Amino acid sequence: AEVVDDSSIKCNSTPSFESISRSSLTVPFYVAPASVNEISTTMSFTYHYPEEINSIFPRAGFGGTLVTISGSGFLVSRGYRCRFGEMMTNAIRISENKIMCIAPSLKPSAVPVSITNNEVDFVEAGSFLYFHELSIVSAFLQGPPRTTVKVQLGHNIESLGNERKEKNIAPPS
Repeated sequence: AEVVDDSSIKCNSTPSFESISRSSLTVPFYVAPASVNEISTTMSFTYHYPEEINSIFPRAGFGGTLVTISGSGFLVSRGYRCRFGEMMTNAIRISENKIMCIAPSLKPSAVPVSITNNEVDFVEAGSFLYFHELSIVSAFLQGPPRTTVKVQLGHNIESLGNERKEKNIAPPS
């Protein structure tokens, strides 16, 4: 054990996943005092089987893309976070099999994605490919007179959670 301050110590636990049947196991542990006059303390520690990741969707997009990570063993926890490269974002646990987070804005590249519920232990989820932001610079419309053309402006049109802008453009008469 390592003494952190007057009221805290830091201990490393030995993983005991063999005795966990794909869920969790709570075991007692004791803090023994340095002197005989102090009282020992009994506490409990819960081992949780690591989350298992099956998929990440979508695997590519832009900053602001809603990303779904599917798997098993996602605990009821307030602390789920996703890590895209070195950037952390909050996540929402939807069920034991699904969490969701929003990809932060990063430069175009492929970055590893991982999840955590304690900001210490991370489970790799896969990678996410960031695209260059796209915009329409100009458009040439060709068609019969009085034709209405629907143009969608914005980025990552297929992902939920991103703003969609639509504009109906009618050619001049």
